[in-house]
Amino acid sequence: MNRYEPIEREIIELHEFFRRWYRGELPNTDEAFERFSRVMAPDFQIILPDGHVLDREAILGHVRQGHGEDGEGTGDFTIEIRNLRHRLTAGEIFVATYEEWQGDGDRLRGRLSSVVFSTDDSNPNGLSWRHLHETWMENAE
Repeated sequence: MNRYEPIEREIIELHEFFRRWYRGELPNTDEAFERFSRVMAPDFQIILPDGHVLDREAILGHVRQGHGEDGEGTGDFTIEIRNLRHRLTAGEIFVATYEEWQGDGDRLRGRLSSVVFSTDDSNPNGLSWRHLHETWMENAE
């Protein structure tokens, strides 16, 4: 196994959770939601593309509220991860960048993301999300 494979797998698997959550394909239960809540470190912070900063509790609430809001299983909402790159390893800290493309069938909108992970063997893929910074990309497809 490539030593960066868990990073790639975590990013892809968590975004697959988002796709299924927002489409309403997963049940709105604590057990299903745990795939997301479990990997967010207690000090997690996200900087959204519009510049708003959310802590762990705020992003958990935001995502939980969004259950089924994008299609209720109709298949229109998609998320695709592109150009995933490992950028830095410093002990138990990893930095990666990736493009996240979301679409509803008619258009795609991209964001460039930088993520900081720390190791946590109790989590899927052995990682916790510590920090995420998203920026809108100008060239949508």
